Order: sequence, then structure tokens, then C-alpha cells
Amino acid sequence: MAKQLYIHYDSVSNHVLTKSIAFHLSALPQSEIPQNLLLLNGKSSLATHDPYTGFMWVKGRKNVLAYLQGVEEGKEAPSNWVDFDSIDFVHQLTPQEIADLLYISHAKTHLHSPFFYKLQNNFIYLSLENGYSKVYYRKIEQFLPILSAQVQIEMTDILNETPKFLFFGADKVASAISIEALKEMMPLYREGISLAFDKVTKKEDSYEVPIFLTEDRYHYADKEVTQNVRIGQLAYSETYQNWKISAKLPTNDAI
Repeated sequence: MAKQLYIHYDSVSNHVLTKSIAFHLSALPQSEIPQNLLLLNGKSSLATHDPYTGFMWVKGRKNVLAYLQGVEEGKEAPSNWVDFDSIDFVHQLTPQEIADLLYISHAKTHLHSPFFYKLQNNFIYLSLENGYSKVYYRKIEQFLPILSAQVQIEMTDILNETPKFLFFGADKVASAISIEALKEMMPLYREGISLAFDKVTKKEDSYEVPIFLTEDRYHYADKEVTQNVRIGQLAYSETYQNWKISAKLPTNDAI
């Protein structure tokens, strides 16, 4: 079922609040996939208990990817987590640093920097209520391949909604939207937007995905998303298999 992808980027703390966007780590280059994870409030058959911190930890990129795939498929219970390079340096965390990790996991926000020198973490992933998630990124550019992967999945699903007759017609796969195009939308992410794949319209061979200005929907969940705050669209051409973005933030008088 098509859905709306919600994105709100806080450039001060470098975190992204999202809904309906899976954490597709496999979309990142191999060298950027975390080597290990500390599960801050959960368990997994792929994880081992660390007596020093009291956390479970997932060792190795293969297990990290398997764990996150299991979460996406509902086979693993979701957990808040932080990545790290070396278990030896984890064992050098002070009681205060461990307390900071517990606080972030419980309060869903940070008191001090969410990036720990001893962990060398690039991410902190927090699972929120009502299907939202919050991820701290050391490098915000790492969010863009994850978003690109979800956009491609949503459009692929839409392309394959038309019933096939008997055995004719193979599954279609949408082209990925470029990282450069998504990067141009950074000012929109700061305001808070939704990519409304549940409101797609088709004109000849082109699909238009409305872009709505939704601001901080997580903290103001009752705010309605209406045509009055539509600020543009993503357009996908099935013939040319490419994307075009047309979006502009409204002036204060237009809101």
C-alpha cells in the first residue's frame, strides 16, 4: 500500500525525524556500513550480552545487516542502537558515558554530543511512537542514499499495481532518484515535508508525487495535510526512467 514518507531534518543536532522510511543501510557504500551495534533497549538472537555495559551487541557487518533486515521484515524486535568500531573501546566508556547512552535511548534526545569519541559512531537510531524514527547522523549525506532507496521502493510498488494478464509482463523496477537531486531538497527537509506516494497522479507516462509542507508533524500529530500546503511534486517518467523535482517553499503570506 502506498504511503507518505515524512522527513524533518534538524540541522543543529544533525538528526532526521522520519516516518515510513526504513533504515536501508545496504544502500550505503560497504565501508560506511557499521561494523557493530550496541542495542540500547532490546535483544536479538544475533546479539551477545556485554557484561561491562549491560547492553546486547551485534558483531560484524553481516550480522548488522541481517539484524536490520529482520527488523524491517518484523522478524526481529526493533531496538534503539548506536554503532561502534571496537568492543575494546566500548569497555573504556565511563559510567557517565554509559548513562548518557541510556538517557538518549529513554528520553529520545541528547544532553551532550550524540557522537562519542570512544565509539566512533556515525549513527544513533531511535524508534519512536506511531511508526516514527529519529536518527542522528555524523554526516547528514548518509541519509540521502537511505531516502533514495525508499523512494525507489515506493515507485516500484506503484508501477506494479496494474494487474498482469496471465504470464505476460515482468515486474517493473523504478530507477533510483539521484543523490544530487535529493541533496537539492535539503532546505525542504529542514522545514518538514511529506512525499505523498498515496496521492500519486498519472499523466500519460508520468507519475506525479505531491510534496506537502508538513513541518513538525511528530510533535503536532493532529495537524492536517491539505492541498493548501502542497509545495511541489516529484515526477517520474516511466518511458525515460528519470526523476524531476519541482518544489518551492511558500512565502509567509502564502501559508
